[in-house]
Amino acid sequence: QLIHAHMFRLRRWIQVLHVLMAICTVFVVLKFFKGFQSNPRLKVVTDTFQQAATDLAHFFIIFLTLFLPFTIIGHILFGNDIPQMGSVTSSMNTGVELLMGEFGWYSDVALAHIASTLPSGMPTIVLFVWFFVFNFMMVLVVLNM
Repeated sequence: QLIHAHMFRLRRWIQVLHVLMAICTVFVVLKFFKGFQSNPRLKVVTDTFQQAATDLAHFFIIFLTLFLPFTIIGHILFGNDIPQMGSVTSSMNTGVELLMGEFGWYSDVALAHIASTLPSGMPTIVLFVWFFVFNFMMVLVVLNM
């Protein structure tokens, strides 16, 4: 029991160390951007980020306002039938893959259950509508803003 408690505490310290190393890496990158100020060509990068900061913030607000509900709806409707939608995080991962053009899972599921229902009884047309609306809104509208 005592060894288990020590191992648990050690694991926590290692997790804290990992987070601190990640934060340190972010600060190193920020130092690089600060160093870019001295070179006129590299200063263009930091100036661009400074001028685009508000537009990027607004874009990410709109993006997340649409992306997160779509992925949660995908998890709620298809989580029992499609392994890629089995949890909220895997559903978000699937959403990112869809944004990158990877939708092999959709063709596998849609072709296997065409003109029928998914194993849970959900009509396949619901999956088609979700897929089409997600791609239309996220890929064609939001990413082309």
